[in-house]
Amino acid sequence: MADYKDLRAKFNDTALRNRVEVAIIVEAQGLAIKAGATAEETTWAGRALGSPRREAEKALMFVLAANKDVTISQIDGADDAALQAQTALVIPALVAAG
Repeated sequence: MADYKDLRAKFNDTALRNRVEVAIIVEAQGLAIKAGATAEETTWAGRALGSPRREAEKALMFVLAANKDVTISQIDGADDAALQAQTALVIPALVAAG
């Protein structure tokens, strides 16, 4: 289990943040072309595509908090598919937050 100090240090992990940024772009692109997307979803998608780093920083905090019960080694070892899935789980909260 990662302690809070280690999790906080991951906020500044450039490689991890960059991977989450790509995951945010993938999710935003999906919402931007989704038939039946809500106004909130399309607004968020536009914001995320315009400033993916900002949204990635928020998403990274969510993803790390959701995975607080795993080790830093497990977080570091997550493949792109796992990171994409974890990021996808965050999107409704980011959309709701405006």
